[in-house]
Amino acid sequence: MKYILAIDLGTTNIKSILFDFNGNNIRQSSFNLTTLNPAPNCTEQNPKEILSGTFKTIRELNAAVSDLECVVLSGAMHSLFPVDKNGEALSNAILWSDLRSSEIAKTLKSTPSGIELHHETGTPIHPMSPLCKLIWLRENLAELFNRTYKFISLKEYLTYHLTGNYVIDQSIASATGLMDLRKKSWSQQALKVAGIKPHQLSDLQPPTFSLPVINKVLNGVPLILGGGDGCLANLGSGIIDNSRVALTIGTSAAIRTTLHNPTVDLQRRTFCYYVDEGHYVSGGAMNNGGNIFQWLKQKYNVNEKDIFSSPPGSNGLITLPYVFGERAPFWETGMSPKTIGLKASHHTNDVARSYIEGICFNLKLISQSLGDFESITASGGFTKSKFWPQMVADIFNKPVHILQTGENSALGAAFIAMKSLGHIQDYGQVMRFIETSQTYNPMEDRLIVYEKSFERFTQLATSRY
Repeated sequence: MKYILAIDLGTTNIKSILFDFNGNNIRQSSFNLTTLNPAPNCTEQNPKEILSGTFKTIRELNAAVSDLECVVLSGAMHSLFPVDKNGEALSNAILWSDLRSSEIAKTLKSTPSGIELHHETGTPIHPMSPLCKLIWLRENLAELFNRTYKFISLKEYLTYHLTGNYVIDQSIASATGLMDLRKKSWSQQALKVAGIKPHQLSDLQPPTFSLPVINKVLNGVPLILGGGDGCLANLGSGIIDNSRVALTIGTSAAIRTTLHNPTVDLQRRTFCYYVDEGHYVSGGAMNNGGNIFQWLKQKYNVNEKDIFSSPPGSNGLITLPYVFGERAPFWETGMSPKTIGLKASHHTNDVARSYIEGICFNLKLISQSLGDFESITASGGFTKSKFWPQMVADIFNKPVHILQTGENSALGAAFIAMKSLGHIQDYGQVMRFIETSQTYNPMEDRLIVYEKSFERFTQLATSRY
């Protein structure tokens, strides 16, 4: 039997997963990554660890490597670093969570050029964007900037070391703030603002583009480019139109739907990224997700049972949960948390629950720019909770479906590979591979409480920022 090897380059780990052509996860291997914080507001990773970690996972699957039909990649968005002519990294990779370019983003965001770039590229003006990272490098590390051969992402770095080619799929490229979303080519305006030329970036190709691997680990196996992890998570969740949304809460959080045409929110609350021909992901990502749960455990010494022992509505508390700044829908790095209505009668558990509710309220606030939808497909670590998915169903007043797979980005990459190889003709055919393991339906007795709480949250969040 032939298999697809999907390699998912995340922020916290690398996963290599063997899928058969029925979308079944046959076997997988993972490698934990180290995130470096060399200075305040700096988050980086060593590109060499990406290579060594990837090859380690592949070797652990070597018994099936001879049966591979192809390799396909999924990658975390927004990373950037410089390389020389030999493909050697000249610095660590700057990650999506790096905030060094905050002032640059704040200044550019409100200018006519910044507004136009958001609408042209679909990428919000924010420190996560490689566009802002490039400006920061040019202004602060000029010597390094000037001797750079190419500026690439971690996914491109792996592609180069597997194939010898600098190529980038249009999905990852659409999240750089440097690609014209409608033309699917590098934006001349964005390049001018960044201060670079097209030859300093990789060649743009469709996500289904294939080229041979020359690395000895997988020599001769076709590599299919794949795409960005958020876009592929939608595809792997079966979100192929705007009748449903995908909601993910892992370290961070996001809510996304799928459109058939590139559409950028006029109020610039959300992003719009490319998946593949006729499919675009629109939505918003948050800095505050599962990391808040970990922060609450450390700060208040509470566990999941403690948090959810407080009643829906947290006994009247409303919390703006912006411990780690925020992205959508405000795109302001300087946002901070605030709890409203705190009294002596409140317990620590009420405060903790109000933070978790605040994450869900902010996700609902983002969803208002996505139009009407029927249900939510959930993924990420929060789905392991006995209580959190039910809270989402109650706050949104929508059914929440938990899928069987749980590896939605990698599965989405496998679907890209199936289309590239001709095993499926369109993404409507992937629905037969999608299976639900559990559904949470809204509980009627909680709807009014959450409707009033969400109204208060919206007033507080939008008036303050």
